Amino acid sequence: MPLFCCGHCAQSIDADDALAGTEVGCPGCHAVIQVPACARHEPYQPYQPPAFSQTQATSHAGHSDPWLLRAPLLGTGAAFVLCFVKKLVEPVSSLDAAMGNVGPVMTFAGAIGYTLAAGIFALVAALVIAGIAAARRKPFSSTLARSYGFAVVAFALLMMAGALLQPRSFAGAPSSAPTSPSSSQVTENTRQELNKLQADIEKMQQGEAPGIDAAPAKPPTTPAEPPDDLGKFLLISRQYFEEVAALQKAYTDDIAKIGFLRVLDGERILKDTDSSEAYDLLARARVLLKKYGARMREAVASLPAKVRASNISAAAREGHARSAEKGVAEALKTFDENWALEASAVDEIQTIIDLLGRRRGKWRMSKGLFIFDDEGDLAAFNASMAKITAVVARQNEIKEQGQRNTGKMFDDLRTALPK
Repeated sequence: MPLFCCGHCAQSIDADDALAGTEVGCPGCHAVIQVPACARHEPYQPYQPPAFSQTQATSHAGHSDPWLLRAPLLGTGAAFVLCFVKKLVEPVSSLDAAMGNVGPVMTFAGAIGYTLAAGIFALVAALVIAGIAAARRKPFSSTLARSYGFAVVAFALLMMAGALLQPRSFAGAPSSAPTSPSSSQVTENTRQELNKLQADIEKMQQGEAPGIDAAPAKPPTTPAEPPDDLGKFLLISRQYFEEVAALQKAYTDDIAKIGFLRVLDGERILKDTDSSEAYDLLARARVLLKKYGARMREAVASLPAKVRASNISAAAREGHARSAEKGVAEALKTFDENWALEASAVDEIQTIIDLLGRRRGKWRMSKGLFIFDDEGDLAAFNASMAKITAVVARQNEIKEQGQRNTGKMFDDLRTALPK
């Protein structure tokens, strides 16, 4: 008896041999089918896809490369160690030593900076190598990971080798290597820049504007740029202090120009019967205070940005900028206190003007002095004058402290220069 399957529903059918070659109805789907005249067939079995193990599935999905993460991580870690060693053995710059930018924290921060620099160069090199590999039908990701891991270590090694080849020269300890004539000239130029910068700062602290008081006989020429990084930093600093000093001089000139220095002059007050001139002077002085206060504060805060925008070498630029930030932070505190004192002096002058205007007829002038008929008026006048005197005394203290700090800083910088 032939055993066959329905071609429509795969129903197994067992037919008599006598029905071979005839048409019958399928008991499953009732379709008309022909009984084959052949040997017995095995029942129809639906197709089953071959089973794959989890390992086979992973293999077909793609090859997993453990070095995709391992190579970059190991390479970056090794590069950081090399950069940390470089930071330990490289010579300390004179400016960093004078400014106190030394110690474990600065060493660690410097190592991170060097590692980032090595990583950037390594990534660029690895991308080039991986691109070439991809063009030759090799895996891009694996090549990129391995190339970066090797490249970042190579760049860190180059940095450390450069540090080892430099003479080790710390602040106050001259290098054992003989100083060439060109190095001596660089040191002398740096020393001259230090002297010029100190002279400018001292003039500014005395209320003078360096280099702008007298008209030059010929147009000023741009000073030659020093060849070394410290000299360049000092030149930038000198130009910066000249800018701040010029604003300070412009403020004092404008205050004098409006006549504010005579606001408490007895003869002027006697003629100013309704105090209108005095109040006008006070208003104009406050406008100048606000205008120059904003401009001078912005100028004081600009030194780090000037350093970062300069052509100081990339290796030294950020260190000089951080030194500038430390100095500017202290300078801004001093400036804010000094400017607040200036504003408080103007307020006390207005208090005196208010008193003299309100009590006009109750006081008189004698030999340039105010003589009050009322003891209370005299006490109020003396209290305001005492506050103004205290403001002037505090401003002088700030000036003297600034002069002492400036002298110490320049002494430290000169000591740090090679002999």
